[in-house]
Amino acid sequence: QPSDNPTSKPTKQPSIRPTRPLTKNPTKQPSRYPTSFPTSSPTSNQYKEMLLYLTTDTYPGETGWKIEGIDGTILKRLENYNYKKENELYVEAEYLHANGCYKFTIIDTKGNGICCEFGSGSYTLSWGGDVIRESKFEHDISDGNQVTESTRFGECSLSNSPSAFSPSTSFPSV
Repeated sequence: QPSDNPTSKPTKQPSIRPTRPLTKNPTKQPSRYPTSFPTSSPTSNQYKEMLLYLTTDTYPGETGWKIEGIDGTILKRLENYNYKKENELYVEAEYLHANGCYKFTIIDTKGNGICCEFGSGSYTLSWGGDVIRESKFEHDISDGNQVTESTRFGECSLSNSPSAFSPSTSFPSV
């Protein structure tokens, strides 16, 4: 809107005061960082909730995890050093397609798991409200090499996943 007292020549600098009238409903600034997908529980039955209840040991920065699709594509990864508090319960929720087959892998970068030498960590994994794995992820071998423990979940038939229902633990080859 033009001012009540126009100048003969335009100024080189913008005005200090806002012009009138002010807008009634200014737009909100966009968020600085994206939110996790989805931001709330999906309402359709196309998705199921995977919940991870993770209690860290006294070295929480050594713990990480990932979720992979049946083809090996990493769908979600939480690297080590994301967990900061010792012996703390963390709850992680992910919403995945209900008819998919997935592999959850927990990782300890130092090779001793999350129980029992350095604290009493553990985890519980649930899918669609059903507990599918409870573990202390305990390893006696602490040679500094990464160890993992994996669990398949979801709609995993034997034809598309040879070890669909058998949890596994892997150790580095010597």
